[in-house]
Amino acid sequence: MALSVACTDRLVLADIASCLKRPPSSLPPTCSLESTFRPTASAWSVDGTSLYLASAHSIARYDASGTLVKVVYDDPHSEDIGALVVARDKGTIIFAAGTGVHFLEHSASASSASRIVHSLPPHLDSEPISSLSLSND
Repeated sequence: MALSVACTDRLVLADIASCLKRPPSSLPPTCSLESTFRPTASAWSVDGTSLYLASAHSIARYDASGTLVKVVYDDPHSEDIGALVVARDKGTIIFAAGTGVHFLEHSASASSASRIVHSLPPHLDSEPISSLSLSND
């Protein structure tokens, strides 16, 4: 099981079992993030092979070693992404942007395009959604 820690300019991936057995004095960065990419939310795929990291208007997919695989969603006109979860099928990412919830379908292929296949109507509260959770039943 892996832990991801996203900071302003870096991503840290750590093995939880190793950290619990012998806590490190610090967690070295796994990779640097672009200066324009400020993480707002993250979620692991169900099988633990991919990490999805969101910034205000985009979602990027990283492999378990911290290598950027591809940007799966990028819309500079969308509201800020505040939360995301990955469905069990691994091809669907559910994310909250502002007061709306969107279902994004994407392929594991680095060259395939992603698309929003469904959006829930905005909730009545004018506050942005800050958290999502998905049960695995």
